[in-house]
Amino acid sequence: MEIKQKETTKIIATIIIATIIILNTIYTQAASISVTPTENQYLELRATTINTMDNQDKQIIFELWGHDIEFKGFDVRFTYDTSQYTPSNIETNAETEDKTEFFKFENEFTDSLELFTIPYDGQEKGGMRAIISFKPPITETEHIKNKENVGMIVDTGGDVLIGKMSFKMNTNKFDISSFKLETSNNNSPKTGIKINVDGGKTYYEDQTTFRFTDKTESKDADLSNIILSKGQQATEEEQETTYKEYEYTPKFDKNTQDYELSLLEYMDNIDLTAIKSDEKSTLKIKTAKRDENGNITYEEKDITSGEKNEIILNKIGEEDTQITIEVTAEDTRVKKEYHITIKKPYGTIKGNIKTLPTESTGIYKSTIRIYKSEDVSQIIDWGTVENGKTDTIHEQLLELESKDEDTKDDGTYEIYVIPGTYDILLDKPGYLDHIYTKRTVNEGETIDLGEKELKAGDINKDRSSANTWLNSTYEYIWKRFNQWWIWTKIRL
Repeated sequence: MEIKQKETTKIIATIIIATIIILNTIYTQAASISVTPTENQYLELRATTINTMDNQDKQIIFELWGHDIEFKGFDVRFTYDTSQYTPSNIETNAETEDKTEFFKFENEFTDSLELFTIPYDGQEKGGMRAIISFKPPITETEHIKNKENVGMIVDTGGDVLIGKMSFKMNTNKFDISSFKLETSNNNSPKTGIKINVDGGKTYYEDQTTFRFTDKTESKDADLSNIILSKGQQATEEEQETTYKEYEYTPKFDKNTQDYELSLLEYMDNIDLTAIKSDEKSTLKIKTAKRDENGNITYEEKDITSGEKNEIILNKIGEEDTQITIEVTAEDTRVKKEYHITIKKPYGTIKGNIKTLPTESTGIYKSTIRIYKSEDVSQIIDWGTVENGKTDTIHEQLLELESKDEDTKDDGTYEIYVIPGTYDILLDKPGYLDHIYTKRTVNEGETIDLGEKELKAGDINKDRSSANTWLNSTYEYIWKRFNQWWIWTKIRL
């Protein structure tokens, strides 16, 4: 008895829809004014949730939304892949043709709106023809209003959820692309959608007024920020902070994918923190490295949003450090890469050192200590320093931060430095210091200090006269010894 009643109801509904379609077509042909909506005025059939039922069948739930649009009713014709999607009971996911089971109005509209649907075998793989209209008597509510000279309308200003629709899925991966409006050259609605604005002859018919969207899995593969930093922030235990952030260019924007940092500090590593926009996305970091054969390879690893990751920087004078952050959206299909290039601008200081006492061995290895002139000027006034006078300059300099590099055995050196102004100390134990002051090095420039012979004898590094005398005496004795040794070898 119940089955017969459902069949009778279906037949009656079909007749009603057919009558509406015929009358609508006749009326449309007689008089119809199509108005253009704004960009923000539209109806949306939004896929929101995929459920896995107890029997492991999958269900997709759509929500019907109105956005800043007023209507008295609408007629929509759309197709979808009927081999993969079948209307189903919202509660049980059982396949059904009963519109009251696969579509439910929100409470506000239950007594005022009604839905008529019939299967539609379109040009592709089937679909649906659906008409929503008022069901008298109609009572005003928050979004059902009595508009002057128009009568009752649905007002979806500010975005309004109208109802929900269920489909059983016969596929493991949802694809919205098969859901689309079906056009017709002969039958209304010709564009696949017709929204009655005033109960008369004014309609929205532009296809932009009915949209199919997929919000089941996030497609957000954006970052919300990238932070490059060094050091630790203050804590309850440690009040003093060493934390510093570095400004790259351009300023971060989720739609900008390439950034650059010029690092004017001597650093071997830096901390990178990537913060994702969507908590359901995943992050991976790739850093470029050069293998032993000189080929570029990439090291990659998964990272956590908001956590610091140590990045080993290429040395000054080497290639720029290249970093790639790959963001994968929840749907795993949408990916986005952000690229960061860390440059170390540099100039070059070169020269060579000779020491007479080691001339016979050809070994002149020494240490080059490079100081920022601005740091040195805080503790030493070179204008007051006199040659031949005892002082503590060597000890004072060793207290400052410096870039130290040893020469090669033959005394030559070529050192890459960040552009700036430097005081350069040539240092060798037991020898008198030599200092070049306020030497400016520009990016890409090479400063050649030439050859410098260091004098032996300054054992305690205070440039005292005793040491100067010792230096001369030591060099004299050493020179005479070398002469004697060479003469002896010739005799032998």
